[in-house]
Amino acid sequence: MDIYGAKGGGMSQEAVERMLGRMLTDQRFRTLVGTSLESASREAGFQLNPVELRLLSALQPEGFAELAGRIDPGLCRAAAGSDLIR
Repeated sequence: MDIYGAKGGGMSQEAVERMLGRMLTDQRFRTLVGTSLESASREAGFQLNPVELRLLSALQPEGFAELAGRIDPGLCRAAAGSDLIR
């Protein structure tokens, strides 16, 4: 068991980083995460364990919206064309 309480290797750093990046660059995805982080991550194909989901759910959603507002729009998904395809 690792320091996060997960068995067998701990957190999937790549999945967590991809999830965080998607939360920053995709407004529609941020909205889905606000409704249900678990459903949004599953639909987007992120394989997160219960510990990762718990840690991500503890983050403040308004912080993502604020930071996303500072990102160049060229790096973000267009809201109208955004979907859950990876």
